[in-house]
Amino acid sequence: MNTNIKTDLRFLALKRGLNQLTVPQLEKVVEYNQRREMVYDTFNYDAQRKLWCPLAVGIGLPESFKERCVSGDMTDEEAKRIIVEVGSEINGLRFNINPIKGVAGEFFRSRRPEDLEMVCRKLVCEKSTTAFLHN
Repeated sequence: MNTNIKTDLRFLALKRGLNQLTVPQLEKVVEYNQRREMVYDTFNYDAQRKLWCPLAVGIGLPESFKERCVSGDMTDEEAKRIIVEVGSEINGLRFNINPIKGVAGEFFRSRRPEDLEMVCRKLVCEKSTTAFLHN
C-alpha cells in the first residue's frame, strides 16, 4: 500500500462507520471475522450466502434474524433498514449505513478481513483510552 493510511479515504470511511459501535460490539466483529465470512462493501446482507456486514454483526443481527434468513425472507434493502433501526435503538444514536463502495483509496481492497480487524482493534484502543482518561 503506497498511501498514508491516515489519509486514505477508504480507511477513514471504514473507521467512521465502525466508530458507531461500542467496544464490546467491535470485539464481537473481530471474533466473528476470525471464524466466519462476512460481506464487506457490496451488500449489507447477501441473501444467497446468508452473510451480514460488520455493522450488522456488531449489533447482533446474525443471531437475532437467523430464522428469517434461513427461510430466505430477508433482502439487502430490508437488512439496511433493520441495521439502522436496531443500531439506533441499541446504541442510542442515529445509526448510519456507511458504505465504502466506490470510495477512492487503497485500503480495504485486497486484505479486507485483516484490514477490518485492524480498524476494529484501533477503535477499541482509542475508545478504551478515552474511557480511561475520563474516569
